[in-house]
Amino acid sequence: MRVSGQGIRQLIRMPTGCGEQTMISMGPAAYSTRYLDHSKQWKELPAGLRDQALEFIRAGYTRILTYKKKDGSYGAWIHYDSSTWLTAFVLKTLSQVHSYADVQNEEIEDPASYLLTQQLHSGEFHDPKPVIHREMQGGVGGVDSRISLTAFVTIALHHSLAAQTGEKLQRVKDAIDKSTEYLQDKILKPDSSAAHQAVEILKSQAIEDREKGPGYHRGDDSVWAAGRWPTESRSWRSLCTLAVRAAELRRGFRSTQDTVVALEALSEFEILKDPNTPPPKLEIKLSSLGKNLNQRVTLETSAIGVEEDLRRFVGNTIDINVGGSGKGSLTVLKIYNSMEPKTSCNDLKIEVTVTGKVKYTPVVVDYYDYEGGEEPPQSDQAMSELDWFDARSRRKRDATGHESSKKSVVNYQVCIWHSSAANLSGMAIADITMLSGFEADTEDLDKLKGLADQYINHYESTEGRLLLYFDGIPPEQECIEFGAKQIIPIGLVQPATATLYDYYEPDRKCTTFYNAPGRSTFVSTLCSGEVCQCAEKPCHKQQETYSKTLTKDLRMSHACFDPIVNYGYTVKVLSIVEQNNFQVYKCAITRTLQYNRDELVAPGSIRFFLKRRQCKGSLNEGQQYLIMGNDGKTTDQQGHMQYLLDSSSWIEELPQEEKCRGSAYRRYCKGLTDFLDEYESSGCTI
Repeated sequence: MRVSGQGIRQLIRMPTGCGEQTMISMGPAAYSTRYLDHSKQWKELPAGLRDQALEFIRAGYTRILTYKKKDGSYGAWIHYDSSTWLTAFVLKTLSQVHSYADVQNEEIEDPASYLLTQQLHSGEFHDPKPVIHREMQGGVGGVDSRISLTAFVTIALHHSLAAQTGEKLQRVKDAIDKSTEYLQDKILKPDSSAAHQAVEILKSQAIEDREKGPGYHRGDDSVWAAGRWPTESRSWRSLCTLAVRAAELRRGFRSTQDTVVALEALSEFEILKDPNTPPPKLEIKLSSLGKNLNQRVTLETSAIGVEEDLRRFVGNTIDINVGGSGKGSLTVLKIYNSMEPKTSCNDLKIEVTVTGKVKYTPVVVDYYDYEGGEEPPQSDQAMSELDWFDARSRRKRDATGHESSKKSVVNYQVCIWHSSAANLSGMAIADITMLSGFEADTEDLDKLKGLADQYINHYESTEGRLLLYFDGIPPEQECIEFGAKQIIPIGLVQPATATLYDYYEPDRKCTTFYNAPGRSTFVSTLCSGEVCQCAEKPCHKQQETYSKTLTKDLRMSHACFDPIVNYGYTVKVLSIVEQNNFQVYKCAITRTLQYNRDELVAPGSIRFFLKRRQCKGSLNEGQQYLIMGNDGKTTDQQGHMQYLLDSSSWIEELPQEEKCRGSAYRRYCKGLTDFLDEYESSGCTI
């Protein structure tokens, strides 16, 4: 009855974050190390991993002490209210890793003394400020949260007895006796919900042998024979059975406590098991009747958790033959993709608004239609043909050369509230993805946290993400404001997300989009069927008809810059409509210069070209244009390719014939005609 050391290896992580997050990593790392010591599986793992695990445990010990308060209690942060459950978890973990981290007795005595102050006259323990990370508690909660919490604290106090002395030892023993009496009274009541729940769990997990009667486990009599082992070892074996089964069926454990309890049970079983029990060895043959499909697997102590790829059996019945001695389990894992459910903002509400001036890179800034709030381009000088082509076709963004030494500052306003019908449980978190190139001003956030009203309880700002912790969500809209500094100018502006969720019920959440001032909060996508194309590339730049800088060579350079350009058409705009975040141009193809995947395109074909509404420039109905660019990834209702106009697109309005007859534009028109003829007949020649 073992779990693979390779599977447990992933639980050994460096503890980081707040007090709760530190224990989320430290607890499993400590119990994993203890289990691997007793099961002697380190030899199956990379050399030096045990030393690394011990280093992580010691680092976690040092870190968790920074969250210890004067009364010996622990909270998520030093300024946050103490948690009875978290203090008990710290006490239990430190009591069991004292040999790994040289834990001082006072670090066990102090939290134990605090826990005694949280015991009521009835014997139960209470927790006025539950942990934020409820997922770390496992089953310590629910309908009988008082019972499960009391049991958890009692176990933690029991583990601390070895470090207690004198009067403190007696006080802890008295508290354990008192809480045990309380638990016995609750469990032994036949009509109690705790008793019913315990019975149902045991009945669902019991495996009965009809010959031996209830309470026996089929198979391994060396463990389960009556009277062979004491009750404690049989209890640990029961926990091991459930733990291993849970790990196999769920491919892991659901919470920190699932993990810790399972590893604790496995460790105790390794200590108590009969050393004379022969090691298991199983030969498994997988086959499919009528098909030449055979696969053999050998399971033994040194080969725990063997995984085999069974994709070649898909669509066929798998026959399994097992030989040898011992016991094992077979789990078949099916993997499939599912769409993430849409979040509802019926209960919770969040709005994020950004005001102020934003710096944009000059290469991209000219192509957008602003509504206010942006810095103007830093230079209005005309670009040379080579500079323009480099910046335009290769889409090189200048993120440093044009950056001012003075950082721009914008103002973030975050508003949260909930509907009157919402029944919320307490603390909430706003998870805000910062706009590209911005970081929150921590001085402003510290002020929000430090004010008497304490608008936010805590914040975390890392790598473009900001987490704001609120004690609750008000029924009416309340807003906070803070500054954000722009580190680099923005080239490609995309909407960012903000999510508000109830931390005790994280499935209750609201996600919304926000953007820079004057920019759309919609993420532009083109979809056909189940295929969508992101349309958030930089905007196109429309060429200036009759410009002397537009030469045949310049057009050919753009047309032959693969893979940016796949097609070249001349088109006539038939109609213009607006759909969602796009302007849609219905065009008739007048000339197919080059094409790629759109094999059905021909003169007279109807094709749709789309541009984002935020982009400058527009095509005029009835006019003709030269358009070159990249193939589209979506289709229209008739199944024909539709094209997105973006920074890879060349758009040039074709000149009027009467103007081309004049001497002023004769050279321009000849260069255009020569390009169209050569590109159509010979394609790319450069």
